Amino acid sequence: MDTDQITIAHELLGGEGEIWELFNMNSKITSSDLYAPSTVIAETMRQMPLSFRAESQSVIPLPAPDALKSPKRDLAEAMLERSTPQNLVAPALTLTELATLLYSCAGQNRSAEEAQADRPFRVVPSGGALYPLEVYVHCKDVTGLDAGIYHYDPLEHGLRLHVPGDQTERLSKIVVQPDLPVDTSVQVMFTMIPARLVLKYGNRGYRFALMEAGHAAQNAIIASRGMGYDALPVGGYRDEELERLLGIDGVNHVAAYMTFVGKDQDA
Repeated sequence: MDTDQITIAHELLGGEGEIWELFNMNSKITSSDLYAPSTVIAETMRQMPLSFRAESQSVIPLPAPDALKSPKRDLAEAMLERSTPQNLVAPALTLTELATLLYSCAGQNRSAEEAQADRPFRVVPSGGALYPLEVYVHCKDVTGLDAGIYHYDPLEHGLRLHVPGDQTERLSKIVVQPDLPVDTSVQVMFTMIPARLVLKYGNRGYRFALMEAGHAAQNAIIASRGMGYDALPVGGYRDEELERLLGIDGVNHVAAYMTFVGKDQDA
């Protein structure tokens, strides 16, 4: 840091700064940063789980993510004509459409062997291929699937039931904005385990995890639009209540982002 930045940092660390200012200063990369040796990082990575798994729940296999092979909207239309929907309704999604949506967020597209790496790769970029994100989905109306919150397993391309039953009413109390259209077909919830990235990148890893949530949510939006649906990204939610619903601790495993998928009546 230059002299001015050091002065600002001292003022902030003395208690005069806002939390976002402290985070910004503490997550900068500088020439004086020290990181663990690459051999230590590589060995630790090999021991880390590639995805959270609730082993007590059997996996529900998903069909191949083929819903975009004949898209309802081409890529240019899906991207360039995107708008934030205000009046989403809940048409039933097929299981193939749900599979395509989830695969677009976190699907494994290359094995470790194909990637010539220690870990498989996914459809979204991730710092060091460490993948801090976990993906949950609340399914209200998906053909052939009971209502409930499911965890998506990218390694098996399948679902595990996490919270049974329709949770729409509870989700409506979790979002901050009271007029948001919560009663949609599905709500995708991205959580993150920062330690997976902080291991290698220090405090900067938290920034990377948030960026990755943005990558995944953008993929969900484009995939939804390509299948003829609309998607609403949601960052205004009561963190502790969402984390309680998902059964995560809010410290080591935290809520990051949400995306609601349905059909915009005003489009």
